[in-house]
Amino acid sequence: MEKLEWVLRCSLTWVLMAMSLALGGCATISEEDCPRVDWFALGAGDGRRGYPEARIVQHREACLGVGVQPDDQRYRAGRLQGLAQYCTLASALEEGRAGRTYEGVCPAQIDPAFRDVYRAGYAVHESLGQLRAAESTISGRERELRKDGLSDRERERLRSEIRDLDRRRESLRDELYRRERDLEHARRRYGV
Repeated sequence: MEKLEWVLRCSLTWVLMAMSLALGGCATISEEDCPRVDWFALGAGDGRRGYPEARIVQHREACLGVGVQPDDQRYRAGRLQGLAQYCTLASALEEGRAGRTYEGVCPAQIDPAFRDVYRAGYAVHESLGQLRAAESTISGRERELRKDGLSDRERERLRSEIRDLDRRRESLRDELYRRERDLEHARRRYGV
């Protein structure tokens, strides 16, 4: 019963937050931890992870049931300190390559360069994912082809599909190469 209540509470919290800010997630802090939260440290951690300032709304929702209000001023001060670590071009590269979302949180003086490096890294991430998916599909079709009891027609269909997938894989490899080259240009341009 407790699990069902927790699921319902988390679901309601998620729906409310998604409607208000489309941020997602269930509870950012457990209710038991709310009275002991170091709001500066929490803000610094959120900043280091590139969360938008509106993340504090999720923290407020998580602590609502125990009547704890976030210390907005300390949270914002910590978040700014965390953002100083996040808003680097090395971080932009890492975030993009990992496929994480950039929420546009960096200051205007670094945001254009951050976005350029991030996008180039993210493009490589996407290409790698597409290439891996194609290779996985090819492996699956090859396994099917090795099965006993296939008709000649089924075997020819699978061979044809594998040839098409091979061409697609080569195209994806070329695309990955281009995107890696673009990323290298962005790294050189910004000295990352």
